[in-house]
Amino acid sequence: MKKIFLLLAVVAMTFLQGCEGDPGPQGPVGQTGYSAESQVMEITNVNFTAPSYGIIFNYGFQTLNSDHALVYRLSAIDGGNDVWQLIPQYYFYNDGTMNFGYNYDSTINDTSIYLEGQDLGTITDQYRLNQIFRIVIVPGQFTNKSAMSTKYEDVVEMLNIKESDFKKASRKYQN
Repeated sequence: MKKIFLLLAVVAMTFLQGCEGDPGPQGPVGQTGYSAESQVMEITNVNFTAPSYGIIFNYGFQTLNSDHALVYRLSAIDGGNDVWQLIPQYYFYNDGTMNFGYNYDSTINDTSIYLEGQDLGTITDQYRLNQIFRIVIVPGQFTNKSAMSTKYEDVVEMLNIKESDFKKASRKYQN
């Protein structure tokens, strides 16, 4: 009896496996004008001055809540090659206490980049004036990867970003 029941169960599973029901209702219409491609911007001539020691960069387009902004600072030029460091990025005194740091937050419309620390007025001009940042908007479909690298070279390679893709903006932000 058990063998017959097992045989009937296997036969039933075979027939039911290929069945389809009625199609469900149409899904909601997607956001108009949204591109699943990454957006990239370069902000030059950034000066961190009192009282805010920060800027707000308006994208000029809207991203989705699932998208993520990565912000990189040009920290050096090595052998003619730009060295981009992901922020937040912190600098410490010899005793291990934090001197200052670059940080950011973002919304679907803009990114705020700012300095944080104890006495921001004492930071040398080298770290406060004429800074250059790159913002990479990573579409949500890529940020769900558990092993996604945030290293600049890996991100631009994964998203197939070329140097010519960066839109230069030297004064499209507010202090």
